[in-house]
Amino acid sequence: MTAGYEWRHADVVARARELAAEIGATGGTGRKVVALECDRGLPSVIALLAVLEAGDIPLLGSAADPADRRARLREASGAAVVVTGSAAGAFTVAATGAGRPDPWPDAVYLAATSGTTGDPKIAPIDREVFEAYLHDIREVYGLADTDRVLQFAPAGFDVFVEEVVPTFRAGGTVVVPPWEHAPAAESFLDFLEAQAVTVVNLPSSYWMGVADFMRKARRGLPSSVRLVVIGSEPVTRPLIEWARESLPDVKLLNAYGTSELAPTCFVFDCDELPKATAHPDTVPIGGPLPFMRYELLPESEADGRGRLQLGVQPLAGGRPGPVYDTGDLASHESDGYVYLHGRADLTRLKRGGVTVNGESLAAVARECPGVLGAAARLDRHSGALLVIVQSAEAPEEVRERVAAHLKSVLPPAWQPDRIQVTSGLEHAQGAKLSTLTAQHAGTAAGAPAEATAEEAAEGPELASVVRDAWIRWTPAEEVDAGTDFFDAGGDSIGAVRMCSQLSDALLRKVPVQLIFANPRFGEFVQAVDTLRKSA
Repeated sequence: MTAGYEWRHADVVARARELAAEIGATGGTGRKVVALECDRGLPSVIALLAVLEAGDIPLLGSAADPADRRARLREASGAAVVVTGSAAGAFTVAATGAGRPDPWPDAVYLAATSGTTGDPKIAPIDREVFEAYLHDIREVYGLADTDRVLQFAPAGFDVFVEEVVPTFRAGGTVVVPPWEHAPAAESFLDFLEAQAVTVVNLPSSYWMGVADFMRKARRGLPSSVRLVVIGSEPVTRPLIEWARESLPDVKLLNAYGTSELAPTCFVFDCDELPKATAHPDTVPIGGPLPFMRYELLPESEADGRGRLQLGVQPLAGGRPGPVYDTGDLASHESDGYVYLHGRADLTRLKRGGVTVNGESLAAVARECPGVLGAAARLDRHSGALLVIVQSAEAPEEVRERVAAHLKSVLPPAWQPDRIQVTSGLEHAQGAKLSTLTAQHAGTAAGAPAEATAEEAAEGPELASVVRDAWIRWTPAEEVDAGTDFFDAGGDSIGAVRMCSQLSDALLRKVPVQLIFANPRFGEFVQAVDTLRKSA
């Protein structure tokens, strides 16, 4: 413990285990929801780890939240226990008397969001999804036991989880500052230097204020800082360009996530900014982490922008992962990156003088057997009300089933003009929008949905497929058998994206560990070939 603000991994774990034993003895037996209502800083960190250690389900929250909101969250989540903790280190564990046994069997933690009405909504984070996210985020951020990660986000936000759990999984140090509110830029930089912080994860607006201060004061980041992650809000491109030139030893990532799935789902390495030419004034969100899938539901046939739908790779036993409509407009451009274009704002629709709630309409469609996900929207040009459902079954049968169900439970004004059936979230990293459209059109026409792995292997020569991906994610223009991926300028994020692109092209998972174990081009091609033949 240094300066009263920092605990090493072992210190926090020891205190968390003591608190975990008390949680386990409170609120009944079995797995239960535990509401976190602690002061900001170390109390919240220890309480989160204690609930996870106890095998229970933490409900993210803070003592700073209004009392009415905390009460509503406890009720909505079925919380059986409340943990409070003060900055002095004293904790109180109390039973609510109203908890339900194991109300969220697949959840590792619960996040709280606000819907269109402003009422708090519970977002359960799937355990398998979270484990896949942890694996990817540790790899992309390069977290190690030598890292000292700043704990900046309030405890009610999902980024708080990202700052704490991956760091402790890597054996690193969480550095908890003494402030209740974020300080001015100069004080912030002084704290980073005094505590030798290596990784910071900041809201884009706060980072832009810090960057603007550094630019005007001709001051850089402390030499200890190796990684800055920004997100949650749009970022100004000129300040990112300045940071790239002025902070060459710092990796700067623009991240995008959603509380309903994971704190970070997309990452853009700002070193690649010169390649992001589709929208010169915008910083893209890049591409999805390997555990993610996404699709764009077009807002109109003439517009390349679509509503961003997020999903995850299939879970154990083929169980489909959760699917979430972000409500954000996005585009996948020819430069290979995904860009955001603001909110779609089409969840509450005026139709014939009647307000139609798009989220509720989609929820009713999701009740139908065989439907994996659904969204509702208005076509911006025609004004038609559309319901888009995702299913692996025959499109015409699904369309008829959904139409009949909607008519049986919803009033006439809520009935869609058209029901579109897609075969799922096929738009994975590296795929073009034209590929997605062709896949959906082929499925609707009765054509085969996708080739088998054996058919894919009969396509272009493997070395050529790998070379194209290799050149895309490194600065190298020419590649021979002895070219080393990392010596050629590739990095861990490029390695993740290259392997994801190859996985899509070969219809066979190419783990990123393969490039780390075989960094030379010739060896990597042989390793991929061996992997492909073993399928």
